[in-house]
Formats: sequence, C-alpha cells, structure tokens
Amino acid sequence: GILVDSHGSLYEGYFEYDRRAFLGRQTDPSGEVYEGEWRGNKKHGFGVFEYTNNDKYVGCFAENFKHGIGTYIWANGDRLVANWRFDKADGKAKMLYSTGTTQTRLYDNGNLNLHF
Repeated sequence: GILVDSHGSLYEGYFEYDRRAFLGRQTDPSGEVYEGEWRGNKKHGFGVFEYTNNDKYVGCFAENFKHGIGTYIWANGDRLVANWRFDKADGKAKMLYSTGTTQTRLYDNGNLNLHF
C-alpha cells in the first residue's frame, strides 16, 4: 500500500492493522529515505537509512533507533562498523577510512574512549 502521513512522508510498503509493517520504503519531505523492515509503524529489523548529506547507515534498527550491528558510511567513503545502542555507537568498533587506513575504537554510549 501507499501512505502519505501528516508530516508529508511517503511510505510505500506493507501494512498490518493499518500500521507500517514488514518491508517498506519511506521518503521524508527533507529527502531522507529509509528502506527496510518495519514493525508497528517503526523502523525495526534490517534497513538502510540515507541522509540528505549523502551519509548512509546500513544495519539493524529497533523501535526507530540504530540498534545492533551496523555500518555508518560518510559521503566521503569513511565507514564506522559498530554495535549501536539507541542511535549511539557502543563498545568496540572499527573505523575504515576511504584512504585504506583502519582504526580500532572503543565507544561508551556514543562517546569515543581514547584510553583503551
């Protein structure tokens, strides 16, 4: 089905009990796009979120948050592979620069820990 919500977001995909569910694609008026799994009107499961600045997140979502294993990809090609907790990198992560350099990082609730 297709839905245009009160915020002007266009959703194309499946519904369950009149709520976004299973697989779908949503395009916001700002140009941000999410394509992936939904549950109860929320991004939930595996998906791809594309930001208006051409950054992208590919990975797991829970209740609309980046949550679980995923990769944040900057427009310049740099990548952060991390475990995400409520939209924040948490724990050991790998930074892969577009130049080919890699760096192991440790995050605590989104804060980079420089002393590990």
